[in-house]
Amino acid sequence: MRRRGWVLSAAVLIGSALQTASAATLAILGASGDELFLVDSDSAKLIDTLDLDSGSGPVVLNTMAVLPSEGRLIGVTIDKAIVEIDRSNGFVRRIATLGVVALPPSSMACDPVEKKCRLVSFFDGGQATFSPSTGQASVGKNLGYKKGGSQPKVAAIGYTNATDGAKNTELFDVDVATKSLYVQNGDGAKLSKVGKLGVNLDSLRVGFAISYNSKSKKNAAYLVFKKKLYAVDLKKGAASKGKAVGGLPAEIKAMAVLP
Repeated sequence: MRRRGWVLSAAVLIGSALQTASAATLAILGASGDELFLVDSDSAKLIDTLDLDSGSGPVVLNTMAVLPSEGRLIGVTIDKAIVEIDRSNGFVRRIATLGVVALPPSSMACDPVEKKCRLVSFFDGGQATFSPSTGQASVGKNLGYKKGGSQPKVAAIGYTNATDGAKNTELFDVDVATKSLYVQNGDGAKLSKVGKLGVNLDSLRVGFAISYNSKSKKNAAYLVFKKKLYAVDLKKGAASKGKAVGGLPAEIKAMAVLP
């Protein structure tokens, strides 16, 4: 649970104070599952790197997301433990055990309205929702395109209006098979295309998260792929020109926007 090698200079601290209201801190899980990279969304600069540790040894996460109702960073380990990650030092605390038999490499996001978290499998489109406090889970329908076709390859998901007290939300999916952004019809599991991302996604190692600004009441979406950070237009699906993030590994597992 130690920070590694990142000391914020006075210039960086001053720059942080002058950031726009739209700036967000992105938590990116490395492909090894035991490292967390904190990145500033405006500058695409690496702020800090944390080792994930329970106090008795390293912890390896399968995936993670922020629980909007409480602002906590929640993860699921490779042995199905539900954990909370301390963003200040990487300390990992066990909460419960996930009640799902199988957990293939999955994307995760937490619903701000239902206050449950969703897992989606990249390989077969399977999905499940669970309570982050008890681990009680229910399996939903496998994903499919609304207009038919082959099996989607969803690498990352995210909910809009991710804040406590949200009255409504939309679930967005990043599909590697078509390199496009979709809106998902909840447990109906049908994906409606928003548009082409314009990013050559060729693996499941994609980070995607949506930040909600309570003052402007607007959502901002971010995508990370192969060391580059993109802003994503949720109305058109198009991604901006990517910004290189120095110090970020090429392979990642998941991404979340920290409150």
